[in-house]
Amino acid sequence: MRVILFLLMILFCSCNRIQNSKKEKVSYFEGMITYSIDYLPLSDKYSKESLKKSIGAKMILTFKEGNYKKQYYSSNGNLLSQRYLNLEEQRSYSKSVANDTIYWFDITKSDSKTQLFPIKDTTILNYPTIGMATETLVSGLSYGYKTYREVGEYYFAKDLKVDPNWYVDYKESNFYEMMKFGQGMQLFSVNENFFWAQIFTAISIETKDIDKSDITLKIGEDDPLKEL
Repeated sequence: MRVILFLLMILFCSCNRIQNSKKEKVSYFEGMITYSIDYLPLSDKYSKESLKKSIGAKMILTFKEGNYKKQYYSSNGNLLSQRYLNLEEQRSYSKSVANDTIYWFDITKSDSKTQLFPIKDTTILNYPTIGMATETLVSGLSYGYKTYREVGEYYFAKDLKVDPNWYVDYKESNFYEMMKFGQGMQLFSVNENFFWAQIFTAISIETKDIDKSDITLKIGEDDPLKEL
């Protein structure tokens, strides 16, 4: 009986070691992804080129442990704005080159509800992806207190893994639920609002170590802050 118990203990410990080794093999993406940005104007007030000049024609994402910096560049190559996600502070920041004010919002709050739907998977830059569609109803002062429908499509790379638990407190636009579904880096997205559709397409991916200071917004004592 003691021999049997001893063998069972060895088997139990071996299974634990195997399970732990499998957990240790999970590697999450850290590095930089460059996206091209295109537009489909839905109103005569906007043109594709004017949107590229004012909002951005290219975006460079620098990513580490769920936190990130997004740099938006015009079609002329000029830096237009930067966005930062700070999970520790539970804030998303936005800063324009043309404006000293730093805008931010609390990621734990949400004024809209987003529904998620699976769509057909595809391959982007040789990475297999998981496809997802979204539908969001938005309203408020910016929309004249009317309710509008926004739709989107997203493709997440299966091999560029993301830990969805990083975003457990990110309630805005059901982002946590989106990352639980995708569990990878976005390589393609289309977001259609009342004014235009914005299309992000990954054109280069670089896996590298990122220093946290490179994705942290430095806010001075005199820098004006405004909550959105």
